Amino acid sequence: MKILSIGHSLAHYRQRAMWEWIAKQGHKVDTLVMPKYQNEVYKPINDGSFTQNLSNIYSSATPNFWHFPSLHEYIHNLDPDIVFCYQEPWSVSTYYAMCAAKMFKKPFGFFTWENIRRLLPSPYRRIQADVIHGSDLIVAGNTEASRIMLDTGGDFVVKELQTGLDTNLLVPTPKLILEEKIEPRKLLFIGRLVKEKGIEVILRAFDKLDDNYILHFTGGRGEMEPVIKSHPEFGKRISMSGWVDYKRVPKVYSWGDVSLMPSIDTEIWREQCGYVVGESLLCFLPVVTTFSKSIAEWWKLPDVNFIQQNDADMLADILSKDELYHEAKEGRKAVIEKYSNEIIGQNYIDMMEEVI
Repeated sequence: MKILSIGHSLAHYRQRAMWEWIAKQGHKVDTLVMPKYQNEVYKPINDGSFTQNLSNIYSSATPNFWHFPSLHEYIHNLDPDIVFCYQEPWSVSTYYAMCAAKMFKKPFGFFTWENIRRLLPSPYRRIQADVIHGSDLIVAGNTEASRIMLDTGGDFVVKELQTGLDTNLLVPTPKLILEEKIEPRKLLFIGRLVKEKGIEVILRAFDKLDDNYILHFTGGRGEMEPVIKSHPEFGKRISMSGWVDYKRVPKVYSWGDVSLMPSIDTEIWREQCGYVVGESLLCFLPVVTTFSKSIAEWWKLPDVNFIQQNDADMLADILSKDELYHEAKEGRKAVIEKYSNEIIGQNYIDMMEEVI
């Protein structure tokens, strides 16, 4: 099977790793990505059956009005069996990809995360309707996204994760055990430093704990960074660092004892997946999170503890319990069995072969 997969996120390690695994199963996988996105710069890759192609985009001043103008040439030269796009159905890039695929009589599919019903302005409504009706495969990352696609005209929608997780990269690091010294309990947050991620809840709960706790934030791109820095314990028991390369993420997880993800639903945002939960478990970290949309849908697993949204008292209470602090071995086992690249990647192979 020859697959052409499109989308800027495919250049990131987590997304790319699954398609590299698919290529190793005897399939030819070509991905088409931008040369750079935000502060990240990508490079071409040609590793036998897996290729990462870089293509400049055509973009207007209006967000989401962009596409790969060279896509027709890639489809003509690569002659894929299926074209798959990792952009929302109302994006011009998805519409352009669908039209290009249909021009060459190729099956077309796309992936969507969007789990909030929005009244899209014109022409986005028309673009979305055309894409949904013209697609041979629709993959939704959660139940609500599936319902939105079905209600908007999709005939059949598959619910699946965007990618699996690399269980060979995300491995626990042995920790040094000091018998004569009592180590502080290490609380870890990884993600965007925005209010809806529960940053204020974490800080309020931390204020209720004794001095034997330290807290570290790893992330960026958020308005909560000044709030964290203004906390009286910042620079003492609270620390913060920026984004790290994904291959270094396991080292960040190895620092912590517990991973925090107390997300809060808003009118315009709800968790679409919560990969941090699975990554934490693979590194033996128990997780404390909330029933924020898709978190409960995907991550009701051993070693995952749920609290009510915006409940700092409940978070502080669970963080104070000794039984929380253990190696999440059962959680790691569950993630490997359900959400590894091998499991999710094989699901994508089966879906695409059926469409072809």
